[in-house]
Order: sequence, then structure tokens, then C-alpha cells
Amino acid sequence: MAYELEQRYTKDEILEMYLNYIYFGNGAYGVEAAAKTYFGVHTSELTLAQAALLAGVIKGPSHYAPHINLEKSIKRRNLVLNEMYKLGYITRSQKEQAETEEVVLVDNPKNRYGYYTDMVLREAERLLAVDSEELLSGGYRIYTTLDQDIQKYLETLYADGSLFPENATDGALCQSAFCVLDSETSEILAIVGGREYETRRGLNRATDIRRQPGSAIKPVIVYAPAIEKLGYSPATMVLDEKADFNGYVPKNFSDTYSGWVTMREALSRSLNLPAVRVFEQVGVSVGKLYAASVGIPFDKKDVGLTLALGGFTTGVSPLTLCNAFTPFANGGYYSLPSCITRIEDGQGKVLYERPDTKKAVLSKSTAFLITSMLQTAAEIGTARRVKVEGVPIAAKTGTSSSTATEGNKDAWTVAYNPEYTMCCWMGFDSTDESHSLPPDVTGGTYPAVLIKKMFEFLYRDRSAPDFVVPDSVVKVSIDARSLKNGTQPMLASAYTPEDDTLTEYFQKNRAPRQYSDYWAVPKPPHDLSVVIGMGGYPRVRFTPPQSFAVYRLMRIDLDTGERELVGEYEGREGPVDIIDYDAQYGHRYEYHVIPTHP
Repeated sequence: MAYELEQRYTKDEILEMYLNYIYFGNGAYGVEAAAKTYFGVHTSELTLAQAALLAGVIKGPSHYAPHINLEKSIKRRNLVLNEMYKLGYITRSQKEQAETEEVVLVDNPKNRYGYYTDMVLREAERLLAVDSEELLSGGYRIYTTLDQDIQKYLETLYADGSLFPENATDGALCQSAFCVLDSETSEILAIVGGREYETRRGLNRATDIRRQPGSAIKPVIVYAPAIEKLGYSPATMVLDEKADFNGYVPKNFSDTYSGWVTMREALSRSLNLPAVRVFEQVGVSVGKLYAASVGIPFDKKDVGLTLALGGFTTGVSPLTLCNAFTPFANGGYYSLPSCITRIEDGQGKVLYERPDTKKAVLSKSTAFLITSMLQTAAEIGTARRVKVEGVPIAAKTGTSSSTATEGNKDAWTVAYNPEYTMCCWMGFDSTDESHSLPPDVTGGTYPAVLIKKMFEFLYRDRSAPDFVVPDSVVKVSIDARSLKNGTQPMLASAYTPEDDTLTEYFQKNRAPRQYSDYWAVPKPPHDLSVVIGMGGYPRVRFTPPQSFAVYRLMRIDLDTGERELVGEYEGREGPVDIIDYDAQYGHRYEYHVIPTHP
């Protein structure tokens, strides 16, 4: 093999391939990476002393790398300089000057962007169908979607232990993963796969693990299909009441129930019973079909209503769940997540360019209506800790419990605006009695706070964009009274008090058109009659036309002018037929029915 290489390549070419391939320590493969890692410059910009130091590292990076043992590294550098002088490559003056040059290493924390870099390398190997050795030694140039500012800040947050639940009693860290995507393109801007980066090409919890998403899946598998396929709206009434669904008896997190609620309230408060009811109406297969279209994987055993609450056999990764929310942020389009835009070979030939994978999966109106409901969740609902003043955010939390412990297993928050979609997961790698989240640690606590800090950072010195209402959606005023007892929403009339008026969004072709008559001036009866009845007393009859009103029967004595209330009759009790025994013989009377509003 050595002979064949000698026949095909010059000594300099062989040396070049070698130097571009070998490991220099501190995560640097190849001399160019080493120059950047240790000194922050290209190889063409290295000083004689810096070049000699890197040459000295080659023999044993674990012994001579400057970040591990600077004294040994300098001693080895001086040996290289001395050999160069003896062989006539440099002068005595150059040797002595280089030997006295101070070693100044750049601020390059060990394995900076480690999780992101590993993800890029894995993706590049898959795209080029090469192994890691060939990728690292082949002189490839990889262009990524990394946003260094976001990645740096994210790693700073993950270095702050106060932003995470306490460690387990044996010292095991409560783990976490975080990813930030471009809402429009699904490009991966930043990613962290754990609290500490320890091993190259190790476990990346943002991409590699699959955990139960809890209620964070509700917008994807339940409510988006309900709006898209069944024409539901945020004002659709759903019953929040315990029930048995063929042996499946879910309960709310608080084990309290509110009766009839709007879909907006059900989603923003993350009520479980309404979600299961809506999922039953949507159909498991229909909900799964949409969820699969945005990348959610299912096991063959995932066939029941438990999916509405995140009861998956295996679960989802943080990156997958994060990307499933991007259609809500961008008007209904899904793209495959990616961290690489282009790959070139050593001569600059383009070997790969990211294709456009964008496809429509939802109507703009459905995407906006889901977003509007999740904005309520971020304002006053379970995700309220993500709220940042002046930054429109939509968010959903999720928490999965464990049967092995009283604590929780997984805590999630997914949040987005038109520019960024992000997901944070927290939990232990293995859940048992000693390794579980405390009962008060939910998706709405630590994960939401981390996302809040990220949004604050992103908009620290610029204004945030707002969600755009599509032309297919209208905003109307609803009479709150019309939403009682599961009835259809009705438009507020000119008489509806402001306190009883709600504004709500609807698809144009499904917006209510009938006005509520509850607050209007009650209608009088049109069939009032008075006849001489039994014993000569007046017999009064009428039919109340409106059930909500109270009808007062008044009697006026035309001889004395005296006015008296005969009785009050509620409209819901039906026709009135009474004999006025208090009327006096010989007097003339006039009867009036006065409808009154409650």
C-alpha cells in the first residue's frame, strides 16, 4: 500500500493528506481545525512558533496538546524548532525568537458547539454515504445553518444550574435538551443535547431520545385536525366532565372539571377531558394522519384515545416535536429539519445542496386559529411563564407522569413566533423512584423559563414580528351568554354589555351570522286577553314569547288610579292563565303585561 501511494502521490501530497486527517486534540481533526481551535487563525496565518507547537502535538495529543499540559507542549515545540534549525530550515535568530514567543490560546472552550457539530457530521455522513474517517480526511467544506449567537447564548443558559431542577440524591443530573428552528424553513439554528457535553459523537438528547410528549401533542394530533377536518373553531363548546371511554378513564391534571368550555379555554388550560372528546370526534386515524404528515412517528400499538394526551408507546424526540409546530408558525407549511445547506469537496465542487422540501399540510386559517389559541396559553394559560412583554408568542406545555414514582417523567414546552420555533425537554435519562422530576416540576415551570430567556435574548435590541391574520379569517364579537351549556356562538347585539362581549376568530365561511337576542328589549306577548271568569272575577291569559324574560302582570284601577302588581311569571314556565281574585266588584280595570330583562 505504501508503494502504491508513492507511485500515485508526491511526498508533499501524502503529507498534506496526513495533516488534514490526523487528530490534534481538543476536538480538532486536521491542521486547519487545530490552528482555529488553539490560535483562532488559518494555517496560512500561523507564526513559526505556533506551527512548531502544532507539529509537536502530533506525536501524542493527549500529552502535548497545550490545553492539557502547556509546559510539555512548549518543551516539545522547542524540540521541533531546534530540529528545524539543525536541518537548515530556519536561522538561529528565528529559532531563538520563536522559543521566547508567548503561547496565547484563544478562548475556545472545550468542545464548543459539540452537540451541533456532531449532528452536522452525522448528517454529512448520511448525505454523502461516507464513513466518519473519510468525511474527516476528505477535505470537505460543509456549510451549516448554525446561528453562533443563539448557540453561544443557549450554551450559557445550560451552564447555569439554577435554571434546572435539583439533581437526584445520587448526584445524577436532571437532563435537558433544547432546539431552535427557523419557523419558515425548519433550518436548525441551535441545539443542545444535554446538560454537559462529555463525549464526541455521544448521545444527543435533542435528536436521539424519544419520550412521551404529554399534552404538548394536543395542538398537533387533536385540535389542528378538528379545525381542518371538522370545521371547529376556538369558540366551539366542549364538555369538560369525567367519562369512561370504553374502559379508558382520563382525568384532568388537577382532577377538577368545569363543565362546558370553549375549545380555546380547553387548549390554553390544557384540559384533558375536552381533548379526548374532540379526538374521539376527529377519529384516531385522522389525527394520526395529520401528525404523521409533520413528522410524528407512531408505533403499531399506537391506536387508542390515549394518543390525545401523549400516551405514545415510544414517543417523540425534542427536534421532531419542535418541527411539528412550524406549520402553525408559518401559515401551514412543513419542511424537513436540516442543519446543512451545502457540501463541497476540496476543489470547491458542490456535492450536495439542500433541496426544497416545503409542502402545505394545513390551511392558513387553521394554522392561525391554533396560533391564536396558543397565544392565550402563553398569556394566561399553562405556558404563561414564557410571556415576554412586547413579543407575540404562542406556546404549549406538556407533562408526562410516571407509574414508577409519584413525580413526573417528562416536562416539555414548545413555543414559537413567526421567526423562531423552539422546544425544551427536561427529565432524567432513566426514571425510577430516585430519578424523577418533583410533582411541581411541569412543562410550565423550568422549560418555559428557559424559552422565555431565549426569546428575551433574541429580541433584546429589536422589535418582534406579530402573527398575520389571513384573509380567510375574521374577528367577530360574540355574546358570551350564547356560549352557555354547549350552545352555538352567536354575535353580540347592540344591546350586549361590554362585559359580556368576547372577541373571537373564525374561518370566514364558518363565522356565526345570527345575533343574540338575549340582551335585546324583551318582546311583549301578542295574545293578552281578559274575560269574566268564574265567580265574576277577571281571567287573564297570555303567552310569554321569550323564555329568559320575566313578565310582570300589572293592574290599574281606572276608578281610583291605583296600580298594583298581580304577579311575576318567568318566560320559561310557559303560558299564563290566572284568575285575579283581588279584583273588586263594580270597579273598572285595565291590565298590562310588562316584559323585564333579568
